[in-house]
Amino acid sequence: MANLDLSQQIPLPANIPTEPEAFYRDFGPLRHPATRKPVLQLAPYQYDTWRKFLKHRRLLEVKSHRVGESSKWMLVDFHLAVLPSSNPLSTRGYDTMLLGPTKQQAIEILRDFRRRVLESRKYSPFIMDRPEEIDLLNDSISSGAVLRDEKSKTAALYIKNPESPLRPSRIIALGADNPGLLEGWPNFKHIHVTDITAARRDYKEALEIALTRIANTDGTAVIETIPGKPYGQVYEWAQRYRGIPESELKKGDFCYVEVTAEQAVAAGVMPGDFLEGERRRLTTADFNGLYGASFTSTTGNVFSSQAIERAIELGKKYNPEEIHHSAEKSQGIDEGFGSSMFGVVVVQKVDGLLVVTLAEEYERPDINKMAYEASQRIKTWPIETTQCDAAQPAFIKLLKTKVGENPDYASIPKEKHRFMRVKPITFGTEHREMLGNTALLVEKGWVAIHPNFAKLITALRTAVAEDYSLDKEATLHNDVLDAFRLALRPYAIKGRG
Repeated sequence: MANLDLSQQIPLPANIPTEPEAFYRDFGPLRHPATRKPVLQLAPYQYDTWRKFLKHRRLLEVKSHRVGESSKWMLVDFHLAVLPSSNPLSTRGYDTMLLGPTKQQAIEILRDFRRRVLESRKYSPFIMDRPEEIDLLNDSISSGAVLRDEKSKTAALYIKNPESPLRPSRIIALGADNPGLLEGWPNFKHIHVTDITAARRDYKEALEIALTRIANTDGTAVIETIPGKPYGQVYEWAQRYRGIPESELKKGDFCYVEVTAEQAVAAGVMPGDFLEGERRRLTTADFNGLYGASFTSTTGNVFSSQAIERAIELGKKYNPEEIHHSAEKSQGIDEGFGSSMFGVVVVQKVDGLLVVTLAEEYERPDINKMAYEASQRIKTWPIETTQCDAAQPAFIKLLKTKVGENPDYASIPKEKHRFMRVKPITFGTEHREMLGNTALLVEKGWVAIHPNFAKLITALRTAVAEDYSLDKEATLHNDVLDAFRLALRPYAIKGRG
């Protein structure tokens, strides 16, 4: 009895409010990180985004620094964990994934929030300080040993489940820097991703794996993050969802919101004089990235930002899914297999512009499927010329067979290759010329790219080259860029100097 922590035996409250304002009052005020004074009411935007999440179940929030949203979303995670299981959003008996750029960053957020919960007079009894309490309550059950073993593998906040004491809820801190570790968790019902764009490596795989973890539980997801650079999965999703009205969102869509420092100043969360000082100190681009929830520019040196934006504006005038059957078309295929991506781009000549109508990358594709789809486009759109990377002769022969061309193209004199519908192109000798031609066509305003083709736009924005030799380590989505320059090859500008 001397070792029994009686504080763990306090009856847990049963009347859990469901509305955000009511739950915050019930929980008790958080403390402002600067003033340390109690925050009696959350900001209007904090309640608004909370309600949007409860309504739509998935929310993507691009936010300014220091607007108080990470702490608010941790409170939402806890709210879901203590709601009775009769509420469809409840995570009682389930796990919540707190996914940070690294595991250590997620752990620090979780530790800070644990201290905040312990300050709550009503809700602190929900915190399970010692998982071995289960053993103390019933020494015939060995669950405590299991919990101790799990605790040694990861950082987790254990939350009591009054409906099933042997199945506590957990908030588990994990990192996007090791996506393989996300696979082994079967019991997630809620995903909370925080500041993922600060990750040093590509976080796409981590996000995709994380979302698969809630498929069987019909779970919920919040991604709240600073904007970062205009590329990557968050940027692509922001472009996809920002224009969809809430009334048109479908299951699985993210409700998109932005929270800026101006809103935080208006709500008293951030001092106005601090923000004005930052506005004077920073460039406009840096200020908008840090405090305006704006994706900042990149360091690519091949395509100017002005030319890229002009191509996007031109692209908005055309439906990317509309095929003009009488228009001249060109297809570029970068047949990456194994570790490389398979890139495909199709352009059609409309109103004197080269309008992109397909731009995609595929990971580890089936060669037969890719050849069949390419042949169908050639036959039905139709496409006059298709340029393929000559480094993959097996694919080229397969595609030629499907469109009725002689697969033994090596025996055909090169001067007759211009009559082929499927042409092998040697990157080793032509890559510089093709990149230079692509850059010139974009700079002259002769290319239109719809915003839907986010991967191609990202490739243009991040393209780094020396003497028109593309740095593929620095360039994101370089395979779709290779396909793009193949597609534009027939439109080479003569005498471009």
